[in-house]
Amino acid sequence: MNDDEELRWVRRREGTHRSESRATRGYERDLLRDDDTRNLLGPTESRPADIDEIVRSRGPVGPARPSPGQEFRYQVGDAIMEALAPYIERGVDVAVDAAVLGVLR
Repeated sequence: MNDDEELRWVRRREGTHRSESRATRGYERDLLRDDDTRNLLGPTESRPADIDEIVRSRGPVGPARPSPGQEFRYQVGDAIMEALAPYIERGVDVAVDAAVLGVLR
């Protein structure tokens, strides 16, 4: 966001849209137009927005609970890691032994 920009909540009535800016691509003017006729209806109403209000209004209230599918995947992943643990430990032991023996030779 540039120094000359600000965050605002803008009220826009149903069936209306803001006019596109002719001066700056991607920007809109704070002028309402009718969706069907494109007639000018007047300026928008707005109020300052603060980041805390934006986060509260758009984000989850609390930590998201995993879906049943995610929970299943977590359980399967845990079971696989538990089943593989002895083999991983054995592989690490063999690798360390080989490295130590290689250094001693």
